[in-house]
This record gives sequence, C-alpha cells and structure tokens, in this order.
Amino acid sequence: MVSKMLVDFIMMPFHASMSEIYKLDNIELKPVPDIALLLNDSRHFVMSKKHPLGREVFKALSDGLLQLREDGQKQS
Repeated sequence: MVSKMLVDFIMMPFHASMSEIYKLDNIELKPVPDIALLLNDSRHFVMSKKHPLGREVFKALSDGLLQLREDGQKQS
C-alpha cells in the first residue's frame, strides 16, 4: 500500500539493526524518531472515500476479509 502511494505511513515493527531502515523493492521505510506504539489488538485500515481508488480498495479489502472468514481464518 505504501509503494502504490495508497497510504502515507504504516505502523510496523522494526527489528534491531544498525540503521533501522526496512527496504523492500522500491520503498525504504524508516522509524519516526522518539515515537513508539504498542498495539495489543487488531489492525485496521483507514481509507478516504474521496480518493479516486477508494471504492476499489474498500471492495478489495472487504472481499479479502470475506474470503478469510469463509476459509475459517481467525478474525482479530
């Protein structure tokens, strides 16, 4: 979602490394200095209804969640 510029930031764990930079394909993620979050629950997606691809993204996420439920995957 970051590499497709559908989101401006992502919350994710950073593993201990010298640089704390996470590289994947064409993106490079860096932690925000002096900021840490504790997530003891589920993760959620926030999307804008005004974004040109908002409806398409919402449908894709909804379809994916439905498929997970049908497959018996645990829902957080």
